[in-house]
Amino acid sequence: MPTLIESVFDDEDDDAMETLNLVTRQNSPSSPLHDSSAKESDETGFASGWKRTLVNPEKYRDITSDGFFTLSSCSPGFGVHELLNDSHDKWWKTNQNLPHQIWVEFQKKVDVKYLMLYVDYKQDESFCPAELKIELGWSRNDIFYTKHKSCIKPQGWVRLDLANRETRRPNRCMFLMLTVLANHEGGRDCNIRHFRVISPSKPQYDPLDRITLGLLPSLRFIKIRDADSREDFRNTIMNSVTSLR
Repeated sequence: MPTLIESVFDDEDDDAMETLNLVTRQNSPSSPLHDSSAKESDETGFASGWKRTLVNPEKYRDITSDGFFTLSSCSPGFGVHELLNDSHDKWWKTNQNLPHQIWVEFQKKVDVKYLMLYVDYKQDESFCPAELKIELGWSRNDIFYTKHKSCIKPQGWVRLDLANRETRRPNRCMFLMLTVLANHEGGRDCNIRHFRVISPSKPQYDPLDRITLGLLPSLRFIKIRDADSREDFRNTIMNSVTSLR
């Protein structure tokens, strides 16, 4: 899946172009994103520290490395690698006017329960995000879920619950977009020190069930007389039936 990026850097800026190459790279489990000097520890607040915000962390897993990341902008040396690094002493720093965005594209359908962000007003002050918008969908042009979040001088992990508002089950999607709408103290650029997409350890849908059972029995009870029902029907098809991905 190709990745795209919007940038305010000039083509003649060699350092900026080197950063762009880093920004558009795929984040995979084999990528060297871990700082050898950083050890994941619940006591130091590194990238696994999000587990402390959950009652039963063993029921969830980090699927961040399954996504392809694109940033709306970044300062040289403060790109994807720093955003996904284990150490909170490295971070993503933007380099353009608001809004700032992170796009995450998945090659298959994933269950998204939480988005975890590590931000620190004490260290970053006007660079600390204050107003956030999170969107989920099947692609950039097919968004079905939107959530807004206000952060008042946060210090540490911010947990964004992205479950379905009616069923409280994780939302199933292939695309996630985070938009920073405003910073504290009217700041222009922002710093985000960690970004983690969290999914249940056990998926909602089993591909083998779809092979052996075919259409879900629940489909027969869904009427398509109005717009809302048609949307429910479409989402059920997309989640459960149309593909084995």
